[in-house]
Amino acid sequence: MGTGMIESGAYIYPHESIRRSDPHALRRTPLYPFVPVFFILMSMVIIWNAVSERPLEAGLGIATVLTGTPLYLLWRRLSIGSHS
Repeated sequence: MGTGMIESGAYIYPHESIRRSDPHALRRTPLYPFVPVFFILMSMVIIWNAVSERPLEAGLGIATVLTGTPLYLLWRRLSIGSHS
């Protein structure tokens, strides 16, 4: 799940850079739009398979990520506030 999320961010980021008039931010990858999209789709298939085959374990994994996200944001806010 994590690698799919990372690749999604890496795919979206260059498009955001283009909108900000930074055309040099694009990565030079053979078959650029197809390789990341294929990877993201295959990650979604793997996640779907995990959820359908082992719903309890997949649910616990998703719950762990969802629980950790607000804690990370709180930790980040507190650490940024202490550097001021």
